[in-house]
Amino acid sequence: MTSTQRDAGRALRQMQMIAVALILGVIVFAAIAAFAGPIGTPLEPIVAGLDPLAMTAALVTISCAAMSFFVPPRLVGAMASDTPEHKVAAFRSGRIVALALCEGPAVLWAVATLLSGNRWFLAPIAVLVALMVFHFPTSSALHDATGQRADLD
Repeated sequence: MTSTQRDAGRALRQMQMIAVALILGVIVFAAIAAFAGPIGTPLEPIVAGLDPLAMTAALVTISCAAMSFFVPPRLVGAMASDTPEHKVAAFRSGRIVALALCEGPAVLWAVATLLSGNRWFLAPIAVLVALMVFHFPTSSALHDATGQRADLD
């Protein structure tokens, strides 16, 4: 085992802890929103049965979900250099940005649920959590992106 593998393993574990924290934070907040009663007056629907807050949340969800696939690779490409440490750092940054791009709209949907009491607003949260799991940093993804093997022992 080389020090590079050990460092990559540490970085991967750190990324995984951050990812779990982000995912669990969204799940806990969604659960709170699901069981709390509405704290605001529901807004009137304007388009397709959606109120202004839901329309905003839908637009933010679509744009952020798309950006979670396109922004991180550009970020990684811009940050990456020839050194293994920089490649791992670029991968870390890209994955955290992808996770955060999914977390923001999920929290917005939870707020919309709290304000309106509409339980169907939890469905987009489930989709966004699934995207966060898709972006979860794994050793195979790290290897594919950086060529570095992570020693997880």
